[in-house]
Amino acid sequence: MTTYDISLKAARRLALRAQLVAGAPAGPSARSALKTIEHLGYVQIDTISVIARAHHHVFWTRQPGYREDFLDRLLARDRLVFEYWTHAASYVPIRDYRYYVPRMNRLRKSERFIAWRKKNRKVVDHVFGRIREEGSLTSSDFEDTRKKRGSWWDWKPAKRALEWLLDIGDLMVTERKNFQRAYDLTERILPNHVVCEEPTPEDQIRFHITSSLRRLGLMRISDLTHKRTADGERIQGGIEGLVADGDVVALRLKGDPDDLPYYALTEAWESSANSRVRDAIHILSPFDGLVIRRNWLERLFDFRYRLECYYPEEKREFGYFTLPLLWKDSLIGRLDAKADRSSRRLLVRNFWFEDYFSGYAEVCTLLKEKLFKFASFNGCDDVVIGRVTPSAASKVFDFPKRGVGSNS
Repeated sequence: MTTYDISLKAARRLALRAQLVAGAPAGPSARSALKTIEHLGYVQIDTISVIARAHHHVFWTRQPGYREDFLDRLLARDRLVFEYWTHAASYVPIRDYRYYVPRMNRLRKSERFIAWRKKNRKVVDHVFGRIREEGSLTSSDFEDTRKKRGSWWDWKPAKRALEWLLDIGDLMVTERKNFQRAYDLTERILPNHVVCEEPTPEDQIRFHITSSLRRLGLMRISDLTHKRTADGERIQGGIEGLVADGDVVALRLKGDPDDLPYYALTEAWESSANSRVRDAIHILSPFDGLVIRRNWLERLFDFRYRLECYYPEEKREFGYFTLPLLWKDSLIGRLDAKADRSSRRLLVRNFWFEDYFSGYAEVCTLLKEKLFKFASFNGCDDVVIGRVTPSAASKVFDFPKRGVGSNS
């Protein structure tokens, strides 16, 4: 197998092009949003709303003219995306539906589901029957008659039945109402042209490899087998077959202490050779595809990141919901932001530049412009900056400064 050397700069360029943050932004339309999600393969959904929710943030990063109704249209009217589980709850292109059918069928046949359905058959039949007769319903349309619930993850029976029926493919999300899922029968939502036949195991592995490489640019075998260790041999064999066919190229990162090969789609690698990364700043969501694979991120961008909203306040190093800051091909800092929608102010409670970075004056204008655009995206008119680290960088910010708190 021929292996080609690649510099760290070229590797980053390949990754950023794959993530659609290296070149010109997409246009302001639902069609552009569809092209974005079809390229990325999925966009993760998250409920945290201290700023605009993650799925909208991911689109806005790549499409500055993005509006939330674009995604609503793709889901509820055009039926070009659907909600399902990738590594987390996500929006997924409808064209890829068949590659999620194997998971639906596995869950349907699983001992856990069979046992739960047997125990809760009346609830499942009641939920499915009401939706069949009444049309789309939300979880709030079902009452919980129990006097006492268990822990916070112990959902009421109807809610759990809805989730199970979604997981096995009997129900789909037809729309979101105030961010609450509305469920309907799959047969009433799924377009007739969508292929529902299970792919062969070989096609499934090929889809996993090619969609992953299209999304991240270059990956090791260990990246491709993350949470898929049972498929390790098939993934290795799939990579070897794709390399032999010329669809994938093996790369060796110069200076990599592990000296392990990376793999990339041949076409993407070749087209990135003469490209460049645009001089732009991006404020990234913690759930952005560029950030979500932490080990991959640290290896290629030397950026250690964790989402600290799940930690007690005293154990947080940077803040509740810190957003990585990308400039050109480097992650140069992070900010802990909150949209105070009542006062229409974006509160940047803490702002850190990475230790290696000192080009504050060089990014000053771009950063100010981006912060105000980000504020506008979040329904805010002003930006208020709290603490800046290091203090020498505070001259970059001539916004109003005041204590803006540290709690969520």
